[in-house]
Formats: sequence, structure tokens, C-alpha cells
Amino acid sequence: SHKIKNAKGAKGLSYNRLKSYKGLKVSFTEYQKPKNLKIKNLTKKEFEKFYDWLIDEKEYADSTATKKATDLQAVVRYAESKEVEISTDFKSVKFDKVATYDDDMDVITLSLSDIEKIENLSLTNEALINARKWLILACFTGQRGTALTTRLVKENFENTKDGLKISIKQIKGNKKISIPVLPRTKAILESGLPYKISTQILNKHIKTICEDAEVDEMILGNKVDPITKRNVKKLRPKFNYIGTHTGRRTFATLHYNKIPTPMIMKVTGHSKEVNLR
Repeated sequence: SHKIKNAKGAKGLSYNRLKSYKGLKVSFTEYQKPKNLKIKNLTKKEFEKFYDWLIDEKEYADSTATKKATDLQAVVRYAESKEVEISTDFKSVKFDKVATYDDDMDVITLSLSDIEKIENLSLTNEALINARKWLILACFTGQRGTALTTRLVKENFENTKDGLKISIKQIKGNKKISIPVLPRTKAILESGLPYKISTQILNKHIKTICEDAEVDEMILGNKVDPITKRNVKKLRPKFNYIGTHTGRRTFATLHYNKIPTPMIMKVTGHSKEVNLR
């Protein structure tokens, strides 16, 4: 994987791309049993059967099934580049493009009243105080996950002619962006930026904070079932859905019509204005 050209034009696949291919391997291994399909067996008809299996047997959403099928196409193209024989009709295999980056219409957001509850919550645990800072920063910078916890460092805060900005390169797309430092972000900068923490642990702390702050409005949303390991959509208290990912959409929602739309889209990485509302 370290030799494969990535979307940035450099060599080496990202952690998330590797994760996708590992997931594809698990799915395809299950699909082909008891067969042992070769690359040349992956005809247009076989691709369609694989897609149908993902939808009908595994009950994946169309976007997930399409993503796995197109990942399999990428594997076949790579095999062809290494002079492995492919099916004669492979180039006729086509799936609708899935805009996964903007596929967050059901993402839960925090309202200003939710944020105020979180800010007013009395905390003594240092880890939770730290996690709260990250959550507030996520909501007022539009960053999430690893980009949030590794890019929002003191060195990236710059004084410009337009005021204090955060200058970073986003992990997804490697785009350089300039984020306006809003009052809540500035307050955290002045009181001390939070220390780094893994996204997995941070998300657990965030849910604890939101539960304690009574961010518990009943919301319809997806959550992974611990037994089946599949997303199940049903009504649950809101805190169940809150994590670092919440910041991106919350930032867009809170600041729509307050900050120029092109700037919001650049900060959050949205490609369609409709997904900001």
C-alpha cells in the first residue's frame, strides 16, 4: 500500500483507505464462499451479484454497497496494471457515484442551547474538562477527528490583517485553509488549548459530557448495534450520537448566513451548499 499513488499525487494509502480495503476483504471473502474467485472471474454479472448480495443478504445501505463495489473495481484496475488477466467486460462495470463526503444529511447537530448546557456543566475530572474543550473547538472551527486534535495547535494560530486565523492543511484533500478564530475558540486559546487524545477515547468522553449535561432530546438516528455490528436507526437520547464528527455540521448550521457561505464550505469541506443548512 505504501507504493500506491494516492489522491494527493503522492505515494501511500491513508489509514481510512486501508481500513476500507480491509473491510472489503472481509466482505468479499464471505461472499465468495465456497467459491474461490479469480480476478478474471469478476465479470459485470459477478459485480452485480456482489452488489445485490451486499444489499439483500447483508442489508447494507446503497451508499455502503456502492462504495464496496467501487473499491473492488479499484482492486481489479490495480491487478490489471500488474498484468493480471481481467474479464473481457470489466470496463462496462458501472455504479452510480456516491458523494460520501456530503452524505451526512442525517448527522445530528448541537444547538446553541445544547452548547450552553455543556459549557455550564460543572466538571472536576481533568479528562472530561479537556474533552469539553475539544468539543467546543469542533463546533466553532468545523474540524473533526484527527484533523481536530492534531491541527488545532498554538503554532497554527496566526495574526493576519483580517484578524486572528487558524492556518492548517486538512487531512482529507490536503487543502490549506484559513479558519476564523471565533470568540469561543479565542477563549479556549487564552485559557489553554486542550492536550491531544485519541479520537476513540475523546468520543467516549464527549458522550459522557453530553449525557451529564442532559443533552437528551429524543432523536432518530443510526448507531452500531454491539451484537450485530450493524447500524440500527431508532429513537434514542441525543447524547448517543454526539462525537468529534458533530462539530463539522454544527459549525455549518450555526454559522450559515453569518459567515460567507464559500468560507464555511472551505472550512468544513462541504461541496454542496444545501448540506450546510
